[in-house]
Amino acid sequence: MRLFKGLGLFIWAASAFLLVHELHPVSCGGLGNRFVENGDLVTDLPGQPVVQFRHYAGYVTVNKKNGRALFYWFFEAASHADEKPLVLWLNGGPRCSSVGYGAAQEIGPFLVEKDGSKLKFNPFSWNKGKYVPELAELIYDMNKNPSLFIDLKGFLLGNPETSDSHDWQGLVDYAWSHAIVSDATHDITRDNCKFDSDDPWNNTKCRDAVERSLNNMIPRIMGSYDPCLDGYTTSFYNRPDVQKALHASDGHNIRNWSICNKQIFNEWKDSMPSVLPIYKKLIAGGLRIWVYSGDTDGRVPVLSTRYCLDTLGLPTVGPWRPWYHKKQVLQ
Repeated sequence: MRLFKGLGLFIWAASAFLLVHELHPVSCGGLGNRFVENGDLVTDLPGQPVVQFRHYAGYVTVNKKNGRALFYWFFEAASHADEKPLVLWLNGGPRCSSVGYGAAQEIGPFLVEKDGSKLKFNPFSWNKGKYVPELAELIYDMNKNPSLFIDLKGFLLGNPETSDSHDWQGLVDYAWSHAIVSDATHDITRDNCKFDSDDPWNNTKCRDAVERSLNNMIPRIMGSYDPCLDGYTTSFYNRPDVQKALHASDGHNIRNWSICNKQIFNEWKDSMPSVLPIYKKLIAGGLRIWVYSGDTDGRVPVLSTRYCLDTLGLPTVGPWRPWYHKKQVLQ
């Protein structure tokens, strides 16, 4: 772990890639009363275990004229909810659901059971955006209007894609350093891949070598995961009684919910090649950023995080040192 001056930023090389994005922008006291008034309190979610916190779900209108709305699911903190800051979780993508992945399979309060019929409590839940840097930049810019002020203090990013050129370089170097690809394949990527060019994939040798790296990596990444998790989640959230309980439909006119949307992915054009300029802007504005990176994530590896953060040129105020949790070294 290293501490960088001016950033309040740590690099955490953890043994697992548990992604917890914690924001400390605004107090959420009083939100619950408004949710109750709007009828969004979830009271009869099928298969839900007994819990001591309330949660709310439904739609927030974002464009009344065009009939557009965004689905939300809000969970109160497990204890002292009125005293806790607001935490916003946004999954990566684009095209995939934060409900389907972050909430249902990773660190939401409820995880879907294997048969898709009920939920189980997650003891490692988040309650014990656009992507986060860009959302933070929007809040920072809009805060110039006092009537719209949100007391944003900073944001956390776990194994984030940050800069295309550094992320791809980190991926191929990580694969080689963990003996996932041969020296010969790594030599090809080193000699032929110019990831900082406008189109590095025009080089056939580079493209083929990176594809080999990914093909060798994916079976190892997926080996410890149930390949049917998406199916369990899709089955559960397409149940009429579940959609009705979450105020996503009336229980009769069922919405065909899917965990990912290929059309959005194919048509997505609003993607920055790097958010490092946003980091610099927000750091200069006094926001704190914490980037943590698990050392077993091969898709967005710790090497990518190191390469990205090194380009910021921030002075190191604390040298690398082991990070202990319950007398265990996190590596």
